This record gives sequence, structure tokens and C-alpha cells, in this order.
Amino acid sequence: MPKKLLSSAVEREGVNCARSVVEAANCIFQEIERRNDFGNDAIIELVEGEDVRGICLAAQIKSGASYCTATECTIPSTQGHFEYWHKHTLPVIGIVYDPSEKCAYWVFITGILKHDPQRVTKGPFTIRFNKSEINKFDLEGFQLFFLPQFLKKSIRLPRDRSIRFVNSDSSTMQHIGLQSLFCGYRNEPEIWEYLISVFKGKNQTDIHPYLVYLLSLIPGHGDIFWHSENTIADSTRKEIRSKIAEFEKNDVKKLLGFVGDDGIQRGTLGQCVEAIISLVQGNVRILREITEGETDEYPVRSIALILLVYYSGNEAESLLKNLKNLDGELGDLVKDLRDQVRTYGFIYLY
Repeated sequence: MPKKLLSSAVEREGVNCARSVVEAANCIFQEIERRNDFGNDAIIELVEGEDVRGICLAAQIKSGASYCTATECTIPSTQGHFEYWHKHTLPVIGIVYDPSEKCAYWVFITGILKHDPQRVTKGPFTIRFNKSEINKFDLEGFQLFFLPQFLKKSIRLPRDRSIRFVNSDSSTMQHIGLQSLFCGYRNEPEIWEYLISVFKGKNQTDIHPYLVYLLSLIPGHGDIFWHSENTIADSTRKEIRSKIAEFEKNDVKKLLGFVGDDGIQRGTLGQCVEAIISLVQGNVRILREITEGETDEYPVRSIALILLVYYSGNEAESLLKNLKNLDGELGDLVKDLRDQVRTYGFIYLY
């Protein structure tokens, strides 16, 4: 008697789940015939409203309890598939259907392989990813998180949900929450006061760098491209400037910790840090205290020293002569800065 394997029914459940989500969002789902399946099970074409955008994704779909735990999904594969996906002209996503939940979760395979290209040749050739509300492949998740990512649109969430994301332990969720608050509520001073409270209330290592970028939009700087999606009302900027002006020594030290190896130059997070510190009342005094203090690491003290000299203007040479507790690498930096000031009359950051 002919038999139909139960596994084939579960496999169809996964494909049908993905299809129902995509088509419910008015997008296009084209299943690939099994005989033509060399690593992808479907092509998804995205539609924005009623506009077919010509943006297509390739999808690998796995279905079954063996691919899932309560918190994680797995896509077992081969080196050949990794090479195929890595070279594919379409972005490739993975979808895993959990029959116990009657729901699927997705992962951006192309992004994983681009971020870690050595995996294409060295493995491991299994993709594992956590289940979360931002990668749930249901209609809400598809419309709120999936479509905006691939349509290159901002994610917009209700205020309360955005704040919950900002308070998450997940860096990805924090970024989404911050982006959503800015996109939807950037002209509301109380939202900026909340963001400042987040900055003040966390350790530097727990603060998402995107928050520093957002705060830099209050003073602004010459390399920000202003457009309709990031402009802030003048009245809001004026009010929040006064809040940033009240930043204290500990806040400034946190900011200095975000300056990377590329230092303070155009197009870097360091430029954003400098823009924020420029608003702080008594910034020269605070920077000098940090520079001359002995409890902070060299990177923080060195950036404090550079900004101190930068803000001191014509008094820079006199200041450099009178600084204390600067030896070793900091002493060498003082000599370099003194040479620049004597030659040019100032130091040039940008």
C-alpha cells in the first residue's frame, strides 16, 4: 500500500505558513518546485502598499520539531549551500517553522555570511538563531519588522513598545526602540528627557552607540545630512540643549568612552561625542579634571586632553604647561599637542 510520510505533511505546514504570511501582507510568494530546489524553497517579492517594488528575496524553509527548541531555531546545511547562498544575487533568508507553536521565525542568512565570511569555508555549517518577537514570521512581525528592513524603511512602533525595546537586554531591540522613538516622537521634549535619563542611568558599556548619535542631533554638526526624516523642531532642540548643558563629569566620561580607535574626525562617532560635549557647561573644567585624574584609562584621558586643548583656543599653550599627572603616553601626547599649537596656534580636529 502506498504511504505518505508524516514528515511531508509537516514540511508543507511550514511552506504554507510562510506563504500565508507573505500573501496576507499583499506580497508575492513563489514556491520553487522540488526538482529545481538547489538551496532555496521560495522567492518572496515585496509589495509596499499596492506598489510592487521589484525587491526579491530567496527563502530556505525548514519545518519540524527537530529544528526547534523552546528558545532557538536551527538550519543545518552544508558548505556547498553556504557557498551558494554567499554568492547568490538575491538576499537569502531562512525560515524555520515550529509545529508546536504553529508559527515560524526568520533569520537573514546573507547578513550572517557577509559578517563572518570565514564560515563559508570553515563552518560551522549550521545556522542557529534565537526566537524573539522581532524575528517572528507572522503577519504582525512581517509588517512591523521584516518589510521595513528590506524596504529600507524606518521601523515605527507604539511609544510604550518602543520604550520596552530600549530597556531590553538585546542590542538589536534597543536599536529598534531608539530608532522608533526618534522617528515617531522626536519633536516631543519628554521623549528626549527619557533618552537622557537612559544615558545617565546606564553604565557606558550598556549604552547603545545609536543613542549617542541621536543625542548629537540636538547640537548637530556639519556632517549631518538633514532631511524630512531627521529634522527636529527648533523649540525642542533649544529645550534639550539646556538639559545636555547640565551634564556632569560622569556623563562626559561616558561620552569619551564612545570615541573609537579612529578618534575624533569627520564621519565618526567621535564627532558626535564632541558635538554633545561642546554644549556642556564648564566643559573645559570637566575635561581638565578628567585629564589630570589618575583613575581613568589612557584612552579616556587622552581624548579628554585633546578636547581640552581644542576648546582652550588661544590659552592652549599656557594650559599645556600647567597640566599635572601627565607622564608616559599622556606626556608624549602633550609634547605633540604643544608642537601643533606652537606651529599653527591651535589644534585642528576636522
